[in-house]
Amino acid sequence: MENGVDLDYFDPAAVAVPSALNGRRFIVFVGVMDSYPNSDRVIRFAHEVFPLLRSASVVEELSSWAATPPRAVARLSETPGITVTGGVWRGIQNKV
Repeated sequence: MENGVDLDYFDPAAVAVPSALNGRRFIVFVGVMDSYPNSDRVIRFAHEVFPLLRSASVVEELSSWAATPPRAVARLSETPGITVTGGVWRGIQNKV
């Protein structure tokens, strides 16, 4: 989780979980998807890591919130448990 976020100030435990997300186990990948490193990472994660986490019942859902995802990222939504939105705001509206 180390990516420059001040976790003392932005404490995840201090925020109430919206009822629509309560009890769900998910990972959200937020990034600019027209950047090759980001699109490559979410694709690799979806193909190589997510299936392992899902089969071990650690995580049930993977969601990528990014405006204008490339076709290869958008196709990930064809995989059960994976959602690709058109941006952060749409991801929030859909509540993952």
